[in-house]
Amino acid sequence: MQKISKVLFFFIFISIFACSKDSVEPVDNSCGTSYSYSTDVKMIIDQSCAYSGCHDGSGAAPGNYTSFDGMIDVLTLGTFENRVIVAKNMPPLDAPGPTELTEDELKIIGAWLNAGFPEDVNPIAATYESSIQAIIDNSCAYSGCHDGGGIGDYGLYQGLESVISSGSFFNRVVTIREDEVSGMPPLRAPDFGGPAMLTEEEFQLMLCWIENGYPEN
Repeated sequence: MQKISKVLFFFIFISIFACSKDSVEPVDNSCGTSYSYSTDVKMIIDQSCAYSGCHDGSGAAPGNYTSFDGMIDVLTLGTFENRVIVAKNMPPLDAPGPTELTEDELKIIGAWLNAGFPEDVNPIAATYESSIQAIIDNSCAYSGCHDGGGIGDYGLYQGLESVISSGSFFNRVVTIREDEVSGMPPLRAPDFGGPAMLTEEEFQLMLCWIENGYPEN
């Protein structure tokens, strides 16, 4: 398995962000971990919703939010998101407990909902062969792009080694990703049959792969 030194990656990362004037903000990526009910959200729910006399299953307020299973209906229907994130009226002003969530708590719950409200953390195992090759084939290595007929052949891991080593791959995929011309994929990519932007899921997988040193398998 071929890997780039984490030390080398660290210095490449620092030098790129120190020198680039047009870079996007650094991405906070914990490589495959996401907010989960068990680790992050339950304690917020217990303190602001599921205490005695509220959504504790006693009937004082509808629903039993003391467990993930008790919340699944309001999560699936979107009721919980509508009240907590959209209307921001839960907890209500007359609640015997906290009457509002902090910005950090709202951020955690919002990210958890956007991730599909997982009960437990599901780490991502990002390697070139397991997930990255498919992303690169779809967004970079298709016909007319980096397919070996022009600049670079990204259809194989070996074809990526030089741009990984030079820091060019990291620069274009992460640092200047929003640059319409030089970001990867560029805004004009649809003209050649490719996507103009990686999805957020693809981008997070790419970050995880980079953080782990670009493992092949």
